Amino acid sequence: MMRMRHPFRMMRPPGLLLAVLFLVQPPARAQSGQEVLDRIKARYESIDALQASFRQTITSAYDDAGETYEGTLVLQGDRYRVETGAQTIVTDGTVTYIWNAPENQLLINDYVEDETTFSLNDFLFHFDDVYEIASTGKALIGGKDHHMLRLRPRNPDAYFREITLLMDDRDSLITRLEVVDMNEVKMVFQLNDITLNPPLGADTFTFSPPEGAEVVDLRTE
Repeated sequence: MMRMRHPFRMMRPPGLLLAVLFLVQPPARAQSGQEVLDRIKARYESIDALQASFRQTITSAYDDAGETYEGTLVLQGDRYRVETGAQTIVTDGTVTYIWNAPENQLLINDYVEDETTFSLNDFLFHFDDVYEIASTGKALIGGKDHHMLRLRPRNPDAYFREITLLMDDRDSLITRLEVVDMNEVKMVFQLNDITLNPPLGADTFTFSPPEGAEVVDLRTE
């Protein structure tokens, strides 16, 4: 509380006091790339499931137009559900269902990890096992501060050569991923409306086709 016994002290310009206070404050320490990586890892280790809307674009030197997909996704462990309107892809970690609405066809197959297919689900929960930090930076997206990390594969022969991720500084969630493979094909994932640990129905990671649909079962057993 300010004492009033010496009124002349109130004549000091307030800007000077603010300047002194500012100068004596220690500067904020910038976070290292490893600290940001540790924040992301701790955040996703605390998540049971994640739901979001997404926009994915795919471009290459051989296709100027590229491709764009929009939809929703649900991720939980090694299970996921991705819906884009015309197509729904679901896996329970053992069986994969691919529903093509325009063809009224459901493909059922064994779930197999393919090194040439980028798994957003696997990356978000296991990225530090496969990639290491190449460089760091910061970005302002939608008026929100983000940390930017460029990652390179620990295996020099890996199919995916470079990954750039952007983490929202407020909640340590990844909102954007840029992936470049060995053929210089670039995929960009933008995640919006992220919901953590949403309620999931018993049928979230399975798929039942409508009556009359063509079902093609390619499972080995």
